Amino acid sequence: MNLNNLLTKQQRRALKKLYDTDTAFLLYGGAAMGGKTWLGCVWLYTVCIAYPQTRWFIGRDSLKDTRESVLITWSKVCERYNFKGWKYGENEIQFDNGSTISFLDLSFYPVKDPFFERLGSKEYTGGWIEEAGEVKYDAFDVLKSRIGRQLNDKYNLNGKILITANPKKGWLYNEFYKPKVSGTMQAGYDFIQSLHTDNDKLPDAAVDSLHRITDKVKRQRLLLGDWDYDDDDNSLIPYNKIIDCFTNSF
Repeated sequence: MNLNNLLTKQQRRALKKLYDTDTAFLLYGGAAMGGKTWLGCVWLYTVCIAYPQTRWFIGRDSLKDTRESVLITWSKVCERYNFKGWKYGENEIQFDNGSTISFLDLSFYPVKDPFFERLGSKEYTGGWIEEAGEVKYDAFDVLKSRIGRQLNDKYNLNGKILITANPKKGWLYNEFYKPKVSGTMQAGYDFIQSLHTDNDKLPDAAVDSLHRITDKVKRQRLLLGDWDYDDDDNSLIPYNKIIDCFTNSF
């Protein structure tokens, strides 16, 4: 099956980055309905099938959300492309060839586990952080050290993390979006913008629902995919100005 005929242009661009030997951390995001979750499911299925006995992860802020959200899209993807050879059980997707995709709880527990030490003993080939705007930077920082540790040498695979999200100020903005637009992206990092207008597979009703958003900030983030969305009108100092106070370039 030629997946290129079934994916959007932006999804195909992202897959090239996910299959290359240079990119380690890819943020794919923007407006709602840009095909973010679909991309993650396609990528992980293809690498799990291609590389037996490898171990991958999907993490969200809530394990319950991972099961209820990602599994629904995963089932749709597998049905659409006739993907076989897998089953779900014990919070992971298990493949007939021995590969697995573990579902991770990336919730922040300030008392029980403030440093995400529960992730420190894990070893993965690579993985995917879904809805990363809800996830603390520390979780991403720990997971960076846990990839590239399961048969990567055997298959000559780089450890990779796919990050999918809607526009959100914070570490996604600072680590990916702003360096991309300013031309200062560090090696191994990349960002691909995804808008609903890039997704020609969307039904008209889904597009109409986005256009019905009236809240100013939500409209900028979810409809327009604007990472420089306006701050809260009640903010004393805009977020971007706070970030810029740490620079001294004119």
